Amino acid sequence: MERLAKVSKIMFDKTGTLTMGTPQVVNVVSVLSEIGKEKLFALCAAAESRSEHPLAKAIVRSYKETGNGISNNEIEEFEMIPGHGVKAVVAGQKITAGNPAMFEKEKIVFDKEALPQAESAVKHGETVVYVECRPETKLERIDRFQQKGELVCMIGDGINDAPALKKAHVGIAMGGIGSDIAVDAADIALVDDEIKEVPHLMGLAKKMMTKIKLNLTFSMTLNFVAIILAMTGILNPVIGALVHNCGSVLVIINSALLLRWKRK
Repeated sequence: MERLAKVSKIMFDKTGTLTMGTPQVVNVVSVLSEIGKEKLFALCAAAESRSEHPLAKAIVRSYKETGNGISNNEIEEFEMIPGHGVKAVVAGQKITAGNPAMFEKEKIVFDKEALPQAESAVKHGETVVYVECRPETKLERIDRFQQKGELVCMIGDGINDAPALKKAHVGIAMGGIGSDIAVDAADIALVDDEIKEVPHLMGLAKKMMTKIKLNLTFSMTLNFVAIILAMTGILNPVIGALVHNCGSVLVIINSALLLRWKRK
């Protein structure tokens, strides 16, 4: 909690921490005028229908939610490319669906006509780019911030987050959905998996440090005054002991008020 109060940078793992781990299609963009987004969605869903990848399942599920179905008779060929995507022939059309590495591998580039539309889509925020961060990449990024003097808090849930949780000044793991390794590597575990508790946690840490400094100042001042009075003969030993104990009680009561503190 003491380290958390000094944190200047927070890093989040995405999947399972900021998201629910169940991707959804929020928009379909076609950069070619001859292929409408409805047709593009249908072809992509058909090509992905035989894949077990979570993103493929999300595409198929979202397509079916529009009230449309997928006919297996339309899928003439199907090939899974591990770590890249899928290739299929749907109703006589060759479909390649996957990540950027897949398109580089297949030497597929945007047509010159499509580029302005693609750039416009990016400019207006219609395209979302997901950057895959391996465990070592997360460590490098945390180390880069730490070298600049930043105190980093890392929040994650998976096995691949464990090294980063350990490396950070403060590691926070999602206790319920998080892996045991991530929880063990972290300093704090959010048992109810509510990421919204993090601002409260940070506010509580800062409030706690303020209380500690206030209690120390009060105790040292009270003891210093009591010692001076005892040395001058004004304060006898019995009263001195009572003053000391009363000071301790006040410190405990002040600290206990943290139990009722809520972030505004």
